[in-house]
Amino acid sequence: MAPRRVNFKSTSRGKGALDFEFSKQPIRAHGNTWRLLVIGPSNSGKTTLLVNSIPYFPRPIESISYLAPSSSQNDEAPQKLGIICNKVGINWNPENIEEKTWLAKPDMPKPELVIFDDLYKNKKIEPYVDQIFIRGRHNGQHGAYLTQTPAFVPSSVRNNYNYLLLHKSNFNTDTEQKFAFPKNYLTSISLNQETPSDFLTICKNDLSYQWYDPPKYSGTGNVFKTFKAITKGKKNKIFIPLDKKEDYQIKKGIEMAGNKQSDPIINKEPIYKINNIPKTHITQLLTNNNYPSQRPYF
Repeated sequence: MAPRRVNFKSTSRGKGALDFEFSKQPIRAHGNTWRLLVIGPSNSGKTTLLVNSIPYFPRPIESISYLAPSSSQNDEAPQKLGIICNKVGINWNPENIEEKTWLAKPDMPKPELVIFDDLYKNKKIEPYVDQIFIRGRHNGQHGAYLTQTPAFVPSSVRNNYNYLLLHKSNFNTDTEQKFAFPKNYLTSISLNQETPSDFLTICKNDLSYQWYDPPKYSGTGNVFKTFKAITKGKKNKIFIPLDKKEDYQIKKGIEMAGNKQSDPIINKEPIYKINNIPKTHITQLLTNNNYPSQRPYF
């Protein structure tokens, strides 16, 4: 199966008769929530990958709950995520599951992202995993489940995830069978040194996939600005898709050159072919980071 670009944008296909308005009374629609499954061996960067993926979730996110044993709570990635949340105003709720005889998680402001990490065969918390992955969308709750192996993924997670982020060490027929993938779906994927990371992002709806490419931030200020935008539901300009970069350059160049009315906006022509744009403006566009360098997807 040839690789296709994953479409992470949620689009409504419509519901026929229910597309119409029958009353002036406000009707609350389903919130757009995501359910992620991340599978990779120990020390492969699963939690870091998830933290990097949070800016792509539907916005806003008011709270993040991190449910994990103490060994995972003390890792670098969740500690840094807690610092980011406290800095930008996201409610941060780390829950040590080893200290609980039963789960009594506080009710957090919604929309909420609930992260389950390193819960190998933990039966105590599985009812809450089921609640998030089956009914969480009714309550404004995203879900993310991190595990080292496909062998013990709860059925509610396996049946209801939107996106699977899979480490290449699990590209085998056993994984294909567990997730009902077509034969040779994973084993036919070429593994070489040119892949940007060790994780593949798979969209469950159409089985499109692409390699996860980590975002690149210029500094901590850029990180805080990105996560602050999440709390307000603001679109962040640093995540402009790569295929729109050239169009962005063209429009910005024409605007800066003062020729917006006289010059056509040409979407497909290379920027060096556009007339009447001073060379200094083009050089500035290409050097001052007015457009993003990171990818729009995981």
